[in-house]
Amino acid sequence: MVSDGHDCAEAPRVPGADIAGRVEAVGKSVTRFRVGDEVFGDLSSHGWGGFAEYVSTSEEALAPKPSNVSFEEAAAVPMAAVTALQALRDCGRVRAGQRVLGWRHVRAHRRNHGGLSAGRVPGAMVRVESDEAPRGASERR
Repeated sequence: MVSDGHDCAEAPRVPGADIAGRVEAVGKSVTRFRVGDEVFGDLSSHGWGGFAEYVSTSEEALAPKPSNVSFEEAAAVPMAAVTALQALRDCGRVRAGQRVLGWRHVRAHRRNHGGLSAGRVPGAMVRVESDEAPRGASERR
């Protein structure tokens, strides 16, 4: 393990943040999910452990997995989407009423779950150009 300045005693026992899978069991106070639901999420603020075969986390760390997205695709989204949102909102200071132009390399991202789409800032217009779209065509978000 390479230290990033944090005390090694604080490092998670099992690393990994992005997860996707089926709910195996729920606690008594869980209201959003039932056994068998397909979910995905980000464990970085909920104890980590995403590289484990099974995880136990709060329902706030999870979202329903869209039915048209595979588990592998869903597990690849959370950390990337949060990073894109932070870049737009915190570093780029994108606010409502502003416009964002992004580029999506379609061959690499067949489904439209790139950071610009997932990391949308409420009230801002996101225009995503595609390498497979006719010149001048775009998607509005």
